[in-house]
Amino acid sequence: MEALIRGLPKSLRTAFVPVPPYVDACVQKLSQLGSTDLMQPMSVLLSRWLEELTGVRVPTEALTQISLPGHLLMRYQVVDEKGRFLQAGRNLRQLQERWGPQAAASLIQLAGDKYQRDGIKRWDFGDLSQTVTVHCGLSEVKAYPAVLDAGSSVSLRLLPTLQQSQYASRGGVRRLFMIELRTDLERRLNHAMDPTWKELSLMHAPLGPQEQLREDVLTTLVDEVFLERQPGGMLVHTHEEFEVRVRAGWPEVDPTIKRLLKLTQSILKTRQELALAMGALKPVRSAWGPSVMDLEEQLRQLLPNGFLLNTPNPWRQHLPRYLRGMTVRLHKLTNGGLLRDQKAMDQLQPMLQWCSSSLRQMQGSGVHDAALVDFRFWIEECRIALFAQELKTSIPISIERLHKKMESLSIQT
Repeated sequence: MEALIRGLPKSLRTAFVPVPPYVDACVQKLSQLGSTDLMQPMSVLLSRWLEELTGVRVPTEALTQISLPGHLLMRYQVVDEKGRFLQAGRNLRQLQERWGPQAAASLIQLAGDKYQRDGIKRWDFGDLSQTVTVHCGLSEVKAYPAVLDAGSSVSLRLLPTLQQSQYASRGGVRRLFMIELRTDLERRLNHAMDPTWKELSLMHAPLGPQEQLREDVLTTLVDEVFLERQPGGMLVHTHEEFEVRVRAGWPEVDPTIKRLLKLTQSILKTRQELALAMGALKPVRSAWGPSVMDLEEQLRQLLPNGFLLNTPNPWRQHLPRYLRGMTVRLHKLTNGGLLRDQKAMDQLQPMLQWCSSSLRQMQGSGVHDAALVDFRFWIEECRIALFAQELKTSIPISIERLHKKMESLSIQT
C-alpha cells in the first residue's frame, strides 16, 4: 500500500502526506474486510479507503498505472496432485501457458457429468458455484465452474483458475442473453438503424459484410446493457440474477442502441477519411514508407473484425480520436515532419513489439490479462501524445511512463 500511495502523481500524492498514517489506516480497514470484499482488486479498495479518509478521489486508473518493484509482486508455485513442487515464479502467464493444458485435462477427467454439458440454450443448470472441490489422488483441488460460449449454445466446464472462469463465463452468459433476447433486440436495433443503415453498411464494406456489423453492434449492446452496467459487473451466478438483469436492462436498450450507432458512425466516417488520405499517398508513398506501414498496421489493429466488442470500455469511446490522430500524423508527416515522425516511431517500437508478442501469448494461453489489454490502449494514448498532441490524451502518458509500465508488466506476467 505504501508503494502505491507513494507512486501516485504529485497532484494526488500531496493529499496523503505523511504517508505512514494513511498506510496504517488502510491496513486497519483491510483487517476488517469480509470474504466478498477481499475478492476486489487492491486498486478498487485503496481508492475507496483513501477517499473515505480524506475526501480526495483517487481514480483506480491512477493506481493501476503504478509500476511496483519485483519484490512486492505475487510469487506463484505449481504443485502436482501429490503436492510435489513443479515450478515457481512471478510470471503467471508463463506458468499458466506451461501447466494450464495439463491442469484443464485433469479437471475434465475429474469433473463428472454436472460440469460436462453441451448444447445448453437456457439457464437450466441451477446456481453456478464460484468454486468446487474435486478429489485428485490424495489431494483436494479447487476448480472453477464456467459457462462457455459455443456459438448457438453454451457449455458447462470446470476451469483451473478463477480468472479463466470469469473471463470465459462473460462470453457464455452473454450468449445466453443473446439466445433469449435476440428477437426483441433485433427488432429494436433494426428500427433504430433504418435511417442510417445504408450509409453505415457502405462505410463498413471495406471491413466486412453488413451482417458482421449488425452482429457486432448487437453483441456489444448485450455486453453494455446486461453485463457491464448492472450491479456485480460481469458476474452472474444464478438464474434469478440472470432474470433480474433482463428486467433491469430493458429501459437502457434504446438509449444504448442510439449511442452505439452514433459511435459506430463516427468511427466509420473517420476511418473513411483516413483511408482516402492514405490512398492519395500511394503514388509517392516510398518517401514515407515505414511510417505509412506503421499507420496501416495500427489501423488493422484498431479495427479488426468485431471492433466494437473487441475494444473494451472505457477505450471504445476513444476510437474516433485515435483515428483522427492518425490523420493528423499523416498530415504532419507529408508536410516536412518525416524526421520527427521517425524519431517518435523508434521510441515507441520496443513497447509495440513487446505488447504484440505478449498479446499473442495471452490469446494462446486462454488467460485474459486486463492490465495488458489496458497497456495496449495506453500505447494508443502515447501515439496521440507523440504524433497528434493537439487532440489531447485521456490519461497522463509519456514514453517514460509507458516504458516503466512495460517493465512492471513484464515482471508480473
